[in-house]
Amino acid sequence: MKKILIGALVCAAVAGVVYYLQDPEKFNDTVGDLKKKATDTFDKVKDGLGKAQRTATENA
Repeated sequence: MKKILIGALVCAAVAGVVYYLQDPEKFNDTVGDLKKKATDTFDKVKDGLGKAQRTATENA
Protein backbone atom coordinates (compact mmCIF):
# COMPACT_ATOMS: atom_id res chain seq x y z
CA MET A 1 0.00 0.00 0.00
CA LYS A 2 2.83 2.36 0.89
CA LYS A 3 4.50 1.76 -2.50
CA ILE A 4 1.25 2.60 -4.30
CA LEU A 5 0.88 5.88 -2.43
CA ILE A 6 4.50 6.83 -3.12
CA GLY A 7 4.03 5.95 -6.79
CA ALA A 8 0.91 8.11 -6.99
CA LEU A 9 2.74 11.02 -5.36
CA VAL A 10 5.64 10.70 -7.78
CA CYS A 11 3.26 10.58 -10.74
CA ALA A 12 1.46 13.69 -9.53
CA ALA A 13 4.77 15.51 -9.13
CA VAL A 14 5.90 14.54 -12.63
CA ALA A 15 2.55 15.60 -14.07
CA GLY A 16 2.90 18.98 -12.33
CA VAL A 17 6.38 19.50 -13.77
CA VAL A 18 5.22 18.57 -17.28
CA TYR A 19 2.23 20.91 -16.96
CA TYR A 20 4.55 23.71 -15.83
CA LEU A 21 6.98 23.14 -18.70
CA GLN A 22 4.19 23.25 -21.28
CA ASP A 23 2.77 26.62 -20.18
CA PRO A 24 4.39 28.34 -17.17
CA GLU A 25 2.01 31.31 -17.23
CA LYS A 26 -1.11 29.14 -17.13
CA PHE A 27 0.49 27.02 -14.38
CA ASN A 28 1.17 30.13 -12.27
CA ASP A 29 -2.41 31.32 -12.79
CA THR A 30 -3.76 27.93 -11.72
CA VAL A 31 -1.54 27.77 -8.64
CA GLY A 32 -2.47 31.35 -7.75
CA ASP A 33 -6.17 30.46 -7.94
CA LEU A 34 -5.61 27.40 -5.74
CA LYS A 35 -3.71 29.49 -3.18
CA LYS A 36 -6.55 32.04 -3.09
CA LYS A 37 -9.17 29.32 -2.59
CA ALA A 38 -7.08 27.69 0.14
CA THR A 39 -6.64 31.03 1.92
CA ASP A 40 -10.37 31.77 1.70
CA THR A 41 -11.23 28.34 3.08
CA PHE A 42 -8.70 28.68 5.89
CA ASP A 43 -10.15 32.08 6.83
CA LYS A 44 -13.67 30.61 6.93
CA VAL A 45 -12.54 27.75 9.17
CA LYS A 46 -10.66 30.16 11.43
CA ASP A 47 -13.73 32.40 11.73
CA GLY A 48 -15.95 29.40 12.49
CA LEU A 49 -13.61 28.22 15.23
CA GLY A 50 -13.50 31.71 16.69
CA LYS A 51 -17.30 31.86 16.79
CA ALA A 52 -17.48 28.42 18.40
CA GLN A 53 -14.94 29.45 21.00
CA ARG A 54 -16.86 32.63 21.84
CA THR A 55 -20.10 30.67 22.10
CA ALA A 56 -18.51 28.08 24.36
CA THR A 57 -17.04 30.82 26.56
CA GLU A 58 -20.37 32.63 26.84
CA ASN A 59 -22.23 29.43 27.76
CA ALA A 60 -19.67 28.28 30.32
